[in-house]
Amino acid sequence: MEVPTGRLRIDRKLAGRILQHAAVAVRDIKAHTFEHSLEVQLPFITCLSTDSAIVPIAILSASYDQCVELAEGIAKAIRSVDYPVTILASSDMSHYLPDRLARQRDKLASTASPT
Repeated sequence: MEVPTGRLRIDRKLAGRILQHAAVAVRDIKAHTFEHSLEVQLPFITCLSTDSAIVPIAILSASYDQCVELAEGIAKAIRSVDYPVTILASSDMSHYLPDRLARQRDKLASTASPT
């Protein structure tokens, strides 16, 4: 994968481990076709490290329990590899809403707890 600031590769080992440990995760090469949030992050990653490998994960819609399952699967996968891993998360949960409503929903999400 190439961006103006460098090249990145997919960390296939870590990606495979995530798929093993989180049944909710599925390999989908089309998931990023119409989603641009990843491409916005890539130049920053290559500026910080010219030898980065990534595991792009897109979540269109998920329940709290599915998010917990994915987080636990990612944690297990990271513990199973013998090299350091950095997690970078970005969200654009309310892209098409009016600012006031978007801020209300973002606040709800950032303070949410399981019921």
